[in-house]
Amino acid sequence: MQLFTIGLYELNLDGSRKLNANGEPIDTYNNETVRNLARVFTGWTATYTTEQSNKPMYLVEENHSLLEKSFLGITIPAGTQGLESLKLALKILFNHPNVGPFIGKQLIRVLSVVTQVPNILRELPMHLMELMVKNVVN
Repeated sequence: MQLFTIGLYELNLDGSRKLNANGEPIDTYNNETVRNLARVFTGWTATYTTEQSNKPMYLVEENHSLLEKSFLGITIPAGTQGLESLKLALKILFNHPNVGPFIGKQLIRVLSVVTQVPNILRELPMHLMELMVKNVVN
């Protein structure tokens, strides 16, 4: 979450940090979020040999936690199987309001020479960000 989807702090559409009443940045998640989201990934494993290091991860269903998984204001119900839990978790993460500004800001910084990141992010059409997010998880 920290590196690839929503970052550490809640963001405005222009990529600036949202602040609480005390003027401090608002965390996007906490340890409880991490614990609950970790349940989604229980049972997923990979082959760790040199010859097969490029093989995708696979699910060992009997090792998957069937407990309820609540994070980012959404709950995956108890009893949800591993693959469905993963699909729901990715959809929840990619539909988080931070995804557009967080990833947009990173891409602009890495792929361009633009110095006015907030101005460009503010001008990005919302429907384009929504389209990008929906196509990643479908």
